[in-house]
Amino acid sequence: MNDREGGFSLLEVLLANLVCLFLFLAWAQLVLSFQTGCLNQIEAHQVQAAARVARHALGTSVHQAGQNRKSDYLVSPNSSELGVFSDFSGNSGDPDKTLNHPFENQHFRMNPEFLNPITAAEFDRTADLQWKSGSGSYQAFISRTVKAMFRINNHREGPKSVTAELKMRARHFAGKRTNYASRSFQFTLPVEKNREQWFRYDSID
Repeated sequence: MNDREGGFSLLEVLLANLVCLFLFLAWAQLVLSFQTGCLNQIEAHQVQAAARVARHALGTSVHQAGQNRKSDYLVSPNSSELGVFSDFSGNSGDPDKTLNHPFENQHFRMNPEFLNPITAAEFDRTADLQWKSGSGSYQAFISRTVKAMFRINNHREGPKSVTAELKMRARHFAGKRTNYASRSFQFTLPVEKNREQWFRYDSID
């Protein structure tokens, strides 16, 4: 008999299942690649956003450094630490010629506990730029920071600007492995010494 009974042979079923398996694996790989790409892009954007925040905070502080102070308003005890001093209210008001106001005595530094650890938990805990103001204590300010350097650029009449260099590290996902990609940022922050400026959070471009 040449007539074939209805239905599929075992070989046809196996081939169909194999094709479906390949299609599923290709789809899963595509989804995984898309997810990995999104995560890497999010990490990169977070690093860029953190760098912008650091530039604004450092720039605003340095921008108003030395108000109503003639000297010693910018100090860098070591390359990874910066101190910024101002007397915002000048010869009247509170504070007067003192540094008791929370934003008149500021310090930025690289977390001294950071030792370039490999483990993710240690990296998340210690890789940060720290900031303190007034008589407060250092607090984590910018995460993913692995190196911070400050250089005071002096002029005949005193400090003219501060150069800040930050090295930041973002996670880079590659399948089941997680690596870290570094990116460096450098900012030149001018000293303006705006007299009688009451508000620290003025905008700078």
